[in-house]
Amino acid sequence: MSDSRLVEVYRARDSVHAHLLLTHLEDAGIHAYVEGDQLQGAVGGLPTGWSIAPRLVVEAEHAPQARALLESWEKAPPCGVDDDSGDADSTC
Repeated sequence: MSDSRLVEVYRARDSVHAHLLLTHLEDAGIHAYVEGDQLQGAVGGLPTGWSIAPRLVVEAEHAPQARALLESWEKAPPCGVDDDSGDADSTC
């Protein structure tokens, strides 16, 4: 029996970041949702912190895999930079 509860796996800095990560999870076969991505627009440019940051949620059974994927994504070097030398990487 699968666990269909939705659990938070990540808080993004903004809606664009949340949807970028959503695509990363879905490309890996993990169905995810972004919750609260419209809240930041409601308060404009006011500093509000993590309380209204967009949340990525997945079914509980997929949470460990989703967290691992997001963690490895965060540790990856920025696209266009080679790991070892810091030079431009043409693989992106």
